[in-house]
Amino acid sequence: MRNADRVLPEFQEIRGANAVRLHPKVPPLPVLLVEPERALVMGSNTRDPGTRGLYLKPLRDDRTHLVVRGRGDCQANPLHWVVRRILFEPIHSVMERKMLLGIRARAEKAGDAPPSTPALAR
Repeated sequence: MRNADRVLPEFQEIRGANAVRLHPKVPPLPVLLVEPERALVMGSNTRDPGTRGLYLKPLRDDRTHLVVRGRGDCQANPLHWVVRRILFEPIHSVMERKMLLGIRARAEKAGDAPPSTPALAR
């Protein structure tokens, strides 16, 4: 999978009827809510219900904080719990951190913003 090294204008308009494809071989996530320059909420691409939201919070000095939140309801059997807690969540945390660092780098490059030093950079 390749990531863009800059913000691509052709991918900047998302509507509620769209879906977001995270990988060519994985079913897309349905878009549930779009509030331009404020929020993007996507649903689950599995049988387990859940959402993933990206929210922009304006800060002072023309800066913005990106908040990512996820909510899910997984099956209650013990094996599923072990797989989710022991395998999925640590791997997902590493991938999500890399994604957020990439978003920040592209946003700072596109906006000529000074590099930031939030907790994510540690």
